[in-house]
Amino acid sequence: MGKMNKIKKVLKWFKDKPIIIFACASNNNVKEYIDDIKSQNFNTNQLSFHKFFYLPKGVDFTKATGIQHNMLNFYRNVLEKKRTD
Repeated sequence: MGKMNKIKKVLKWFKDKPIIIFACASNNNVKEYIDDIKSQNFNTNQLSFHKFFYLPKGVDFTKATGIQHNMLNFYRNVLEKKRTD
């Protein structure tokens, strides 16, 4: 949560070229959360050189069908079992 996997590697690749970075999560655009994502993953120079956008909300799991629905149910059951263990 809040950690952007592999972003350090990507920033090294594009240290001389500006890129657009999109972060998305189920958070509803709370400033403190967005600031936390920025501070955990970027320094001030990187944020001023590259463009960062936060896309609030996330995935609506109620609309999942077919294999995605089955996979979500499987993982939900695994997590529920871990809680009871």
